[in-house]
Amino acid sequence: LDIVHDMSTNTKEEDGCEKGIVTGYFIQQDPKTPSDKVLMWVYGGAFLGGDAKGNLPIAEKMGHYSNNMDVFIPDYRLLPEYEFHHALDDISLAYEYLIQIRHISPANITLLGISSGGGLCTSMMQNIAKSHYHDDDEQVGESSNLVNGEESK
Repeated sequence: LDIVHDMSTNTKEEDGCEKGIVTGYFIQQDPKTPSDKVLMWVYGGAFLGGDAKGNLPIAEKMGHYSNNMDVFIPDYRLLPEYEFHHALDDISLAYEYLIQIRHISPANITLLGISSGGGLCTSMMQNIAKSHYHDDDEQVGESSNLVNGEESK
């Protein structure tokens, strides 16, 4: 099933690209019932080549061998037309799409990155960990201010 979903506020990035568009393929193994878990397949190609459509057969087979998990293969922007951060933004938005639009718990998303796709998955998870770390810092700071009887700023 071909999917296109707009998660944007209809803004453009500095380079004029649409921001917030998720494209790719969602393969539902059982046409009647979606699986509880989803395999997010991020293809490789040295950030220069590859596409979601070319990965459909192997990704579908991997989902089948993984207890019939549904598979999502997002597209992402490639070099040299774009920069690495564009690909990372696209993959991160695709992950958010699974959580916010398809209502899949992060615990039920398995990331599988092939070569440079693995690098994108790792970078995305590092960004998520950093954002949670900073969120925890803010909460700890607010808690300690309350313990000391001070008003948090």
